[in-house]
Amino acid sequence: MSCCGKKRAALNAEFYQHSSATNHQKENEGTASGTVQIEYTGDAGFSITGNRTGRRYSFNRKGEVLTVDPRDEAGLLIYPYLQRKSR
Repeated sequence: MSCCGKKRAALNAEFYQHSSATNHQKENEGTASGTVQIEYTGDAGFSITGNRTGRRYSFNRKGEVLTVDPRDEAGLLIYPYLQRKSR
């Protein structure tokens, strides 16, 4: 009887190695592009922590635009009342 644990470990190692390389690439792309402008369209104040940098972003009123780290952009834009400000 063969051991499937070794096959599983090999597959996991391959997956995590690929994921790590992809995430590292995305981080480098983000820092190279500078900053991103995010506009808040909600009605009440709203604060959120960037999932990549841990930075705290506080929007106090509708229409407020904050400059955010591009590494946090994807995590912020999952909220419908945050949108990227067109240039």
